Amino acid sequence: MSPRAVTLVQPWRKAVSLRWTLLIFTAAIALFPNLAIAFILGNGLPLLWVVSLLALSVGFGWWLSNALLQPINALRGELATLTSSSQGLALRLEVDESQPQEVQSLRRAFSGLLEKLNVEQGKRSAFMATLVHDLKTPVIAANHVLEAIERDDNLTKDRRIELVGYVKTEFEGLLRLVQQMIDAHRFEREDVSLQKESVDLVALAQRVAKRLEPDAALRGVRITVTGTGAALVSSAELERALVNLMVNAVRYAASSVTVDVSSDALLVTDDGPGLSAPLEELVKPFNSAVVTMGGQRFTAGTGGLGLFIASRIAAVHGGRLEQLPTVTGTSLRLGVS
Repeated sequence: MSPRAVTLVQPWRKAVSLRWTLLIFTAAIALFPNLAIAFILGNGLPLLWVVSLLALSVGFGWWLSNALLQPINALRGELATLTSSSQGLALRLEVDESQPQEVQSLRRAFSGLLEKLNVEQGKRSAFMATLVHDLKTPVIAANHVLEAIERDDNLTKDRRIELVGYVKTEFEGLLRLVQQMIDAHRFEREDVSLQKESVDLVALAQRVAKRLEPDAALRGVRITVTGTGAALVSSAELERALVNLMVNAVRYAASSVTVDVSSDALLVTDDGPGLSAPLEELVKPFNSAVVTMGGQRFTAGTGGLGLFIASRIAAVHGGRLEQLPTVTGTSLRLGVS
């Protein structure tokens, strides 16, 4: 075991507060010089004078410790109120410019910490709301179909195949949602590592388009891949990002989705109604529907998960996800360098 692994602290040091430390130190520097002078001169000091000087030193030390510790005591009181308040982490610590600079710095540090905790608390609430809202929906739908199969003794083979298909569709959607939540958690970290290789971006886009063709055909949407280009990327991750963008595009397109390929980007364009909010808002995780739980409203749904994952994959490739201006529809550029 490393010597630094164990820190020895004397018990008496734990028991002495900063107030008493200041008091004793102040009293000592006021009393000891007088005693030293009397000892050097060889003249004894009257007991009354010593007692009076000691009392004066202790009193001055008490006043000085109160004055020095007042800003810290105020901060401690606010933090104690914060932990017991029903508002929770929504409270903020105000910085008083008249307070010592060290205390101002401490307040700013605590405020930054509270802001980060508030963000994490919001993510946790959104995550829980998503679990309740989005994960429950396909399970309930599948359960209803299974109950119908259980009750009906006269199901034909074709009808049974149709109902089982509904169940498979619901569970496939459930698995996609779980995978998106896993990806969102993974890409929230800043230290995501990629195994890059030279990838034909046209082949990648065509592979994704073929994968989404059945769903696009049901919606009457035509997918077109144009352009040429290759890049040094992680094929699996870039395909994941493109799938997320194209799934949204197919879902909202009126009739067509186009993927324009270049050596540094994939441009996904659809002729749908356009984004419902600015892209910088939509790329936030769990940014979609609002759900009420326990009398409180939380942001839920996975509308923002696909865009968030795509934006993070672009970022770890050295690029960015951005919206390009269009007359109609939506045009999202997935940069990879």
